[in-house]
Amino acid sequence: VYRKPKVVIFSTGEELKAHYEKIETHQLYNSNAPMFYARAKELGCDVSYISSSGDTIEELKSSIKEAMDADLILTSGGVSVGDKDFTIQAFEELGMKTLFSKVNIKPGKPTTFGKLGKCFVINLPGNPLAAMVNFEMFVKPAILKLSGTKSFYHPLITTKMRDNHKVKSGKYTVILGEWDGDSFAPISNQKPGMVSPIEKADGMIVTRPEVNSLEKNQEIKMIPIKIDLQSDKKRNFFIA
Repeated sequence: VYRKPKVVIFSTGEELKAHYEKIETHQLYNSNAPMFYARAKELGCDVSYISSSGDTIEELKSSIKEAMDADLILTSGGVSVGDKDFTIQAFEELGMKTLFSKVNIKPGKPTTFGKLGKCFVINLPGNPLAAMVNFEMFVKPAILKLSGTKSFYHPLITTKMRDNHKVKSGKYTVILGEWDGDSFAPISNQKPGMVSPIEKADGMIVTRPEVNSLEKNQEIKMIPIKIDLQSDKKRNFFIA
């Protein structure tokens, strides 16, 4: 007998609207919350969604207090350096201990992990692709750990590059791609604000900062997304 991890999701930003609402030119559809909700449910969580919070400290604190009975609070947006990015400040004013903030990764640098009382907090960036990449990198293992399993590490599939691929060096880079069971092909045009590459991706690879190219038939380690695998062994998934 076990209890499902309780995950509470809320987005930040007055410009966000649900998919069934009419938006103005200055507004955006909230694509992150439905993606987080569906993925967390798929991973076996008891998931709740709080409608988008406003951008003020007071509104953010109100949403946080509403979510504090969760095992994990998952937010999206308000973690960069804009004049309305107060999410981390609001959590810290309520007592969150920040365990790490900002990651040397592309996409998704503005990612924060903390603990508020007995509740863990993960703040992800607002850009959809960056948010879902870091969901797979950081949130999925956290959810698996909270569920009680020992198999919470990233599983790896050894495969090969289908073609040559250029990589912008300088950061750890996550590359989404399609896998046909034999080779991995990076999805073209995958930018942080895009949604479509997420649906196409079978898995992802992670290159080290010094890597600037991958060669055809080069052996690589892919972290699967659509294949439901977990691992109880910590392994190095970086491609050098």
